Amino acid sequence: MPSPIALPDIPDAERTPRIEPLVALIETLAEKTQRQAETIQPLRDEVAVLKGEKGKRESMGKRSKTPDLPIHENCLKAPSQAPPPGPCFKGYRHFVVQDLRHRLCRELLRTYDIPI
Repeated sequence: MPSPIALPDIPDAERTPRIEPLVALIETLAEKTQRQAETIQPLRDEVAVLKGEKGKRESMGKRSKTPDLPIHENCLKAPSQAPPPGPCFKGYRHFVVQDLRHRLCRELLRTYDIPI
């Protein structure tokens, strides 16, 4: 914010009836300018944030679009290689894949915990 305007001291001998209203006008305009600067700076900061120039807007977190889409088929996929002996079945990893006909398939890939 700009610093307030400091008027030079005017000796009483130089303060004429024409000077007094001008000094009062300068003081009034300086106060008004200071108030405007205090109002404008937060608005500039907000515009910069909205433009992405500094800081980040508060986000709601990533939201997946797939829960809203209709899944046409569930496909169980086996691992490309057979697991080594002694693995424990851990569960499935879910992937949603769209084919060329715009059908959605939820692919379930088996995952294993392999003992070391």
